[in-house]
Amino acid sequence: YIRAMVGGKDWETKKFNLAVQAKRQPGSAFKPFVLATALENGISISKVYNAGPALIKLPNQNWEVNNSGRSGGTMALRDATIYSVNSVFARLIMDVGPTAVVEQVKRMGIKSRVEPVPAIALGGLGGGVSPLEMATAYSTFANNGQHAKPIAITKVTDSNGEVLKTNGIRMLPAMDPVTAYLVTDALRGVIRSGTGRAASIGRPAAGKTGTTEEYGDAWFVGYTPDLVAAVWVGYEDSRRPMRNVHGITVQGGTFPAQIWRKFMIPAMAGIPAKNFPRPSKGIVSILVDSETGDRATEFCPETTLMQFAAGSGPLKVCEVHTGPEVLEMPNIVGLPATEAKELLETAGLQVKISEVDTLAVPAGLIAAQLPLAGTELETGDEVEMQVSTGRPETDEIKVPKVVGLLRVQGENLMRDAGLEFTVIWVPVSGDGQVGKVVGQLPPAGTLVKPTVEVIIRVGQKTEAKG
Repeated sequence: YIRAMVGGKDWETKKFNLAVQAKRQPGSAFKPFVLATALENGISISKVYNAGPALIKLPNQNWEVNNSGRSGGTMALRDATIYSVNSVFARLIMDVGPTAVVEQVKRMGIKSRVEPVPAIALGGLGGGVSPLEMATAYSTFANNGQHAKPIAITKVTDSNGEVLKTNGIRMLPAMDPVTAYLVTDALRGVIRSGTGRAASIGRPAAGKTGTTEEYGDAWFVGYTPDLVAAVWVGYEDSRRPMRNVHGITVQGGTFPAQIWRKFMIPAMAGIPAKNFPRPSKGIVSILVDSETGDRATEFCPETTLMQFAAGSGPLKVCEVHTGPEVLEMPNIVGLPATEAKELLETAGLQVKISEVDTLAVPAGLIAAQLPLAGTELETGDEVEMQVSTGRPETDEIKVPKVVGLLRVQGENLMRDAGLEFTVIWVPVSGDGQVGKVVGQLPPAGTLVKPTVEVIIRVGQKTEAKG
């Protein structure tokens, strides 16, 4: 069902609905459809591609593709989606074929004409697509691979109230549920750490940015398990470069992502946060070496816990990183507790689990970690992950544990808990404690009234004498 639509500033002055009638180039917002086509055709999401500039020979010309952000080396498809690497998707569409992509997007609700040419991998569609088409196509990912036509009118009645026509939802399979889940998992990474970080809304969400050449169109299309929204930004009367709009160059990760966030937060208010449903079967989690795409060992310096269709994950164990190397504590804040625990244990770490009461992070997600991300560790070290309880407001508040965190992290955790606090700087001898919380009063776990002021002691380097 279409829940909301903005098609222009004033219908009385300009009777043209931009949300439905305008057809614009989607740019990189089209890449998830190429990824879905690849997964449907047996290509693994961990397949590694050359991420440098591409020169692809076509029948009548050479296709030169450059990247606007991260470039060079090799990159798995999942990371190439998160960081929107053009050259990887140019190479990918040559593997799956443009015709297969066109057939896939038709099943997902794209009605506009899409020519089967390699340029569609980067959103070069000729006539373009409407925001409504992009929203309904992305809804297929949110609906576990099932597609439904968008409905604006639920029923028609006559002057006597008799129902003449009703419109109901009809779901049609467009892709395997496993494919939809794997694409969603990659698009969650776009918001967590990729080009769509400005769209973060503090609950599980997935989406993709899109920016066309010369910054003429900018998009963000994203979704939660409950709602899909597409945002297009551009000039309504012509396609003009947006190089200086309120002082910035407009890209998908700027105004479109910010608009999407500003809309979704109140739109989702009152709806409990929940994770995207994982298919009951057909998905496996494997820790993968980020450089080679092979199964990671304890010596791989950069790894990613990736989801795969059962039987499609990498079989080869990484042979590049074979010597003993120092482990780095991964960033697990915001991950579901089960996923974070699996990631840490697969890395060879002992996991201690504690709970922290905070409304700022949905229940079941990681609110804080010890030690901090990037800390050097050895195999077998014990680490702590603090899981949000998503507790309701009560007369008493449990003081969170902040010892060992950076000062700003400790302050944020106290604010999230709804507690007042005072920071006191205390001299410390070791550099490792400078700027970190070395003590707190009352101790962690103490139940206090909201009016109680917590003391946070932060390490300050001792000045040398003489």
